[in-house]
Amino acid sequence: MPIATNWKSFISAKTKGNYYQIFHPVNNFPDEKGFDLKAFKKYYFDPRNNKLAATKSGKIFAYVFGYVAPRTLIAWSLLLIVNNILVYTENESYAQLKSRFPVWVLFYAGLPVIGLLFLERLRRQDFRRYQRPASDAG
Repeated sequence: MPIATNWKSFISAKTKGNYYQIFHPVNNFPDEKGFDLKAFKKYYFDPRNNKLAATKSGKIFAYVFGYVAPRTLIAWSLLLIVNNILVYTENESYAQLKSRFPVWVLFYAGLPVIGLLFLERLRRQDFRRYQRPASDAG
């Protein structure tokens, strides 16, 4: 029973985060223009300089989690499906690779890496939104 409850909570949080990411995007941007990408990334989660990060960190978390979590789980699931197909079809090359190297380590190490890649993609998308003139920001 506790496992089912944890999954329901996770799915519920993921769904709410995805809703906020799509329908209520957070403009976690500096007030002034002219930041380069590196400075923008530094500002993005910095509660000392970013008023929104200091006051509404839950809103930012929901926005980021709603973008990163579904995409990460989908990409990771696709990798696991490829693994299962290769195992099921008894692919000789893949069987040799698995005998020489613990492939499962790559799957579990890949999960946070995929998440970080999607976080980077989100910050770059937000940087492009930040650079747009105010008249285009619709």
